[in-house]
Amino acid sequence: MKAIADGNDVEGLDASRYIGKTVDRFAQELAEHLGGDSPDADIIQIAVQEAIEQVLDVDTDFDPNSLTDDNIAQIMIEYLAHSIFQIVVNEAGNSWNRSDDVVTSAKRETEILDLTREHVEQSFASQVQNKGVQLGSNAVESYMRAAARHVWQTWERYDD
Repeated sequence: MKAIADGNDVEGLDASRYIGKTVDRFAQELAEHLGGDSPDADIIQIAVQEAIEQVLDVDTDFDPNSLTDDNIAQIMIEYLAHSIFQIVVNEAGNSWNRSDDVVTSAKRETEILDLTREHVEQSFASQVQNKGVQLGSNAVESYMRAAARHVWQTWERYDD
């Protein structure tokens, strides 16, 4: 995203093609590009789109200049929160579906997403301050695994 904000192309994605089209359209293309052929493509795509929707107005025209460092950092935080939330939900497996009370299940999902977002906002801010908005994929993957463990541990204490 930083490269796009700086007016540079990203391999396989010509962001200039989306100038004047909606941010939503750009978000869809970016999500597909980032998901690629990964086994987790669906999770990645959903997280990217939801992150962009949380930070940018998806109904406006896409302008790479609107991708400020603050916006990029916030998009990254939202992306990580949604991705980590998916990891937590996937790890919960069938136990997630044991409740017959749909309202309680939905409330729990919201609580876990909020807890995840809170943790990411607090802990990822220091990562961005230390390394800037350009983090390598290994650093992000390592962070996500540690954050998912932290969310689980916190949730288990909270849920008791």
